[in-house]
Amino acid sequence: DLGSYEKGWPGSNKCFDLAKQYLDSFGIPVGLILGNHDLEGDEFETDADNLDAWKAKFAQNHYWSSKIGKVTFVGLSTVRFRSNVHSVHEVHIDDEQIQFLEDTLEEAQGGPVVMFSHAPILGSGLKAVQAVHVKNRCAWLNHSSNADYFISLVRRYPNIKLWFSGHFHLSQSY
Repeated sequence: DLGSYEKGWPGSNKCFDLAKQYLDSFGIPVGLILGNHDLEGDEFETDADNLDAWKAKFAQNHYWSSKIGKVTFVGLSTVRFRSNVHSVHEVHIDDEQIQFLEDTLEEAQGGPVVMFSHAPILGSGLKAVQAVHVKNRCAWLNHSSNADYFISLVRRYPNIKLWFSGHFHLSQSY
């Protein structure tokens, strides 16, 4: 998630502008992914409008892969906030990204893969705040629709070596 939780800030053009300015100050290329709060901009009518503004600001697609040496890096982003059925905060990876991920894993031909997503995958063993994330149906990627898909993918592709995520607000535990 970019920015803070100040009313009207998350997912706004103002937030995107500040984040872009900060990231550009490093002078190196970056690959970003969206978290749930990145699509809650008050100034947008739909998730698609919010996502389009994000893409335009950061001049990149919301999902991507990049190969550095023998390692393939893959980033997946949530595409729903307002349109989430069970919880606005569920991190949802759509079918387009799932197909992209499967194609990318095949192209990696067994080479090491490092994944990035905002929420972790079910089966990762990470601690969750039960009363917030599990009961609210927003703990895992695609929590409300086939949450076990991603761990089955890890089992099918043992070359997925690392999977980075956030979302749980429990960084002090790791």
